[in-house]
Amino acid sequence: ALIIQRADPGLYNLLTNGILQARLDFDRSKLTCRAMAEKMADTAGGQMGWNQLAEGMALRQAVASTDAVLAIEQAETSRGKDGVPWVGGGNAGGA
Repeated sequence: ALIIQRADPGLYNLLTNGILQARLDFDRSKLTCRAMAEKMADTAGGQMGWNQLAEGMALRQAVASTDAVLAIEQAETSRGKDGVPWVGGGNAGGA
């Protein structure tokens, strides 16, 4: 690192800033995963209203993707509009 810093200070700054940004992005993703797990645990407790239960189901479907940030965005976009599983295999409720 010292050799790169002396040879090309601009490149060293670019690499250092890139590493710092990657760490920030990773930390945000970790926090998103943690928040998602807590929200799913709250929903699984069964003490929620129908709207929150529907949002939990949307989050459950979105988790199929391996990208936590994308899963949260999909769940927030849907906001439980698909309803909840009901008798007969279909969904009930939602918008």
